Amino acid sequence: MHTRISATVVKAITLLTVGMCGLSLTACRTCEPASIEPLAADMAEFFNMNDECPDGYALLTDARIMQQMGLSSNPDFIENPSELSAMARYGGSKPILAVYGAEGEVCLLVNGIFFPERDGLKRFMESQAKKPNLRLAALEKPVADGTWLILCAVDPRRHYSEQEQAAIRSSIKRHSEGIGARILYSSLWADHL
Repeated sequence: MHTRISATVVKAITLLTVGMCGLSLTACRTCEPASIEPLAADMAEFFNMNDECPDGYALLTDARIMQQMGLSSNPDFIENPSELSAMARYGGSKPILAVYGAEGEVCLLVNGIFFPERDGLKRFMESQAKKPNLRLAALEKPVADGTWLILCAVDPRRHYSEQEQAAIRSSIKRHSEGIGARILYSSLWADHL
């Protein structure tokens, strides 16, 4: 099956995961979400939006994607040494990523990054704010030993139907309320969540 991915999606993936390699897609199929222990159950659920994503969306799986992104499965903690090093510049760790797509296209990324210090999260968000084409919702989930930053991103060049937009907004809102996360901002579309 031939698939395609826009340069913008590659850029968004790179921006969200701070230095991640570009990717090429060759397959799209539904998979069961991986065990993403030691994440708390509510956080792990946030990365499994399969049941609430728009029709046709599924977790993407492809050995090359997994390798390039430093994933063993989807979703999973990112294991790429360069990614981990890049996160360390901001004090971030434990980056986790879920990649959803439809018809061979990346449509939705859910990226989580743990920050033990609030200052690191703030510096990371300031660096992201300088990137004008990013279309994402940023949420924070305080935990006992720090804060999880959750970024949900869409492709700025892809047209999303009203139904897709509504399903994505609803899923993010429900999941954020379910885990007690606060929405910092949303630039997914012209309006907010």
